[in-house]
Amino acid sequence: MIHPQPPMHREDLMKPDLLSEIVLVASGLILFIPLLLILVAACTQSVAMR
Repeated sequence: MIHPQPPMHREDLMKPDLLSEIVLVASGLILFIPLLLILVAACTQSVAMR
């Protein structure tokens, strides 16, 4: 038997669940860490060139 879904409220849509928050943070770190490493590598190379 199919149960009817309760109507969605705006608060339910704005409330992030734990899984989506973990995925969001992880994807942000996956993008941010290589950029940070590239920046550190560029700075150390420019210091070594002097």
